[in-house]
Amino acid sequence: MTGSGQLVYVLPPMALLDELLAQGYLPKELPPAFSTKSFEAAVTANLSSLPATFRAPKWVRPASYTISKVSGLRRRLSILNPVHFFNLAELIASQWTPIQTHLATSSLSRSKPIPDPSGVRALVTATPIQELISNRAENRAHGKYTLIADISEFYPSIYTHTIPWAIHGKSVAKANIGNTALLGNRIDRLTRIGQEGQTVGIPIGPDSSLMIAETVLAAVDSTIATKISGHGGFRWMDEFEMSFADFSSAETALAELQHVLADFELRLNPRKTRIDDSPFGFETEWVREIRSFQFSVSPTKYGNELCRYFDLVFSHAKAFPQEHVVRYAISRLRPTKIDPSNWALYQQLISHATIHELPVVDQYITNLLVGEQRGLGVDNALAEETLNYVIEQTALLEHHHEASWALWGLLSLGVPLTQKAADRVEKSDNPVVTLLALDALNQGLVPTTLASAPWSSHMTTPELYGEQWLLAYEANRKGWLPSVGGTDHVNPELNFAFLKQAGVEFYTPVTRPVSPPTSIVGIAFSLAHSRSV
Repeated sequence: MTGSGQLVYVLPPMALLDELLAQGYLPKELPPAFSTKSFEAAVTANLSSLPATFRAPKWVRPASYTISKVSGLRRRLSILNPVHFFNLAELIASQWTPIQTHLATSSLSRSKPIPDPSGVRALVTATPIQELISNRAENRAHGKYTLIADISEFYPSIYTHTIPWAIHGKSVAKANIGNTALLGNRIDRLTRIGQEGQTVGIPIGPDSSLMIAETVLAAVDSTIATKISGHGGFRWMDEFEMSFADFSSAETALAELQHVLADFELRLNPRKTRIDDSPFGFETEWVREIRSFQFSVSPTKYGNELCRYFDLVFSHAKAFPQEHVVRYAISRLRPTKIDPSNWALYQQLISHATIHELPVVDQYITNLLVGEQRGLGVDNALAEETLNYVIEQTALLEHHHEASWALWGLLSLGVPLTQKAADRVEKSDNPVVTLLALDALNQGLVPTTLASAPWSSHMTTPELYGEQWLLAYEANRKGWLPSVGGTDHVNPELNFAFLKQAGVEFYTPVTRPVSPPTSIVGIAFSLAHSRSV
């Protein structure tokens, strides 16, 4: 770790490729049954003997996966095609030194990508989000007026051609359009290939996008540093913070920031941009009160306190509807030791929280599995009712995160879908939800054959490069769906035939006992903490 609080961790280029393929490929929000470790093992073991077409990617369409935003809207994550992602990851790994050189030009960024020392992901921000408090305190100590500015819809609005602009300068990039000798052009091209040629937006989910986003913003930072003086600010992801001695200086800085961002086809979010003269607060009220809530070691008192805890949580959730209150509160409970006498009440309360806040279903099932791992029996009847309710409420709406985690929860506990839930899952056409449903069907947990589902129509060779690539490959490999026309549609396609023959799977059927996912804790903490300062 450096003196600025930023982590430093170095990996050799090929080791970085391994990590990108194994840990940095899929969005972290997917259920644990999805993994790319066998993909990484097969590809890196055969780098010199891959099919020639593997390094000649064509336009592909990523699979999508939506998660809830606190605003009530949905965020679309991307599950990139494996052939495309390999090429992008290999480029990043082989060019990591010049990429780092470019990223180092920013003196503002606290979110520069570095290899993850924990090995959970491939790349993480150099400054963990929970350590931003010290950066904010240092910044605000030097000026009464603080400019806080947030880029509007950052990842979806990045113009891919600004990648070479950022790395090489706009004049050089425009004079060398299509010149593959330029690193920026190669990253731009592969980014567009992975989304059917689209030039607006980059995928949300893979770690490669953190690098691409920071590449663009490093150039923004460098330009700002030459135009705005007398501040001690920083940037974390798409949010800038700068402090000034007087209001007029902050106003001037805001105007300059807008102008620089416009040069890169970006704009500020007016709802999240302001000049603040308030004293610095370390935590919002709800984080402070939930985090500091103490439970008694007495089982009798603990039950009453548990009820008071959820009263507090629901009160704050109502007062702060734009915050991840319930998610943070349930995740915080997991490390506490629960006496068996309170376990039934505990399950009832988190079930109640989940049916009112459907996106926390991942926290719900994780907490149940933690309890089961500690020798506490899960109330399967209540879990079955809760998880099926989540599916019934979300599957038709294509709320993929909620429906998929509820399905994974049913599989993890070995309890069945209701007829109503099965009917609604049958109408979903998301590959993540579909594979979990097919797994449940294969394990006898579905009270129907799902015969009217549209999924079999995706079992074609062209779909291996379409939005349903995950289903088209994985359902074939596992023998869950027949190929359209009766002839195996994977074997004639050289790249996916290689993956199939190498034993690559992106989905592993759920078998009991199931270990609780560990990454959910960090996700919940980060979401809560990101809104607390």
